[in-house]
Amino acid sequence: FPVTIRPDELVMKLQKSHQNMDDIIKEVKELYLHRDSRLSLEPTSLPDCVQEASFIFEQSLQKKNIELQFFNHLNPKDKVMADHTSLTHSVLSNLISNSIKFAPPNSRVRITTKNEAGKIVLEIQDEGPGIPEMVIANVFNHQESESTRGTSGEMGSGLGLSIVKSFVDSYGGKLNIVNPGKGTQISITLDRAP
Repeated sequence: FPVTIRPDELVMKLQKSHQNMDDIIKEVKELYLHRDSRLSLEPTSLPDCVQEASFIFEQSLQKKNIELQFFNHLNPKDKVMADHTSLTHSVLSNLISNSIKFAPPNSRVRITTKNEAGKIVLEIQDEGPGIPEMVIANVFNHQESESTRGTSGEMGSGLGLSIVKSFVDSYGGKLNIVNPGKGTQISITLDRAP
């Protein structure tokens, strides 16, 4: 079915996308220039980042008729130590984009935030074919992976998960990727802000 968007919504999305691209370029440059150090971390609302990143993919979700479900089990005062821009536009955007890319039409992508053992955990689970074990190993061994086509022929760069890993490392967090039988479950564990 065709996706329709009002002209004022389109202008707003284009302006937001332009600003997001500028922010992403600055963050990638910063990460590259300071490969051996961490970004400036500050208390960041994970649910706000999820909502902002989700907004970017509304049309992609509609096009494949994928339902994005967000289950927030955090207290409104709970924040993570991270960089808002990179968490939203480099980490979450890559993970949501991959979930949409590999999820079949008429499926679901589930995002959950929760407290666990004194840390804050973000989980993203899709209903796609799962990530090949070699690709997962390459992410953790800092090796390049080839791009693969999504369920509707979408192409990527093959760098998304490596970018996610680099930023999560810069936050002092932990990335975990598993194929629990159907789909992929990616979890990020971050420090709670004091």
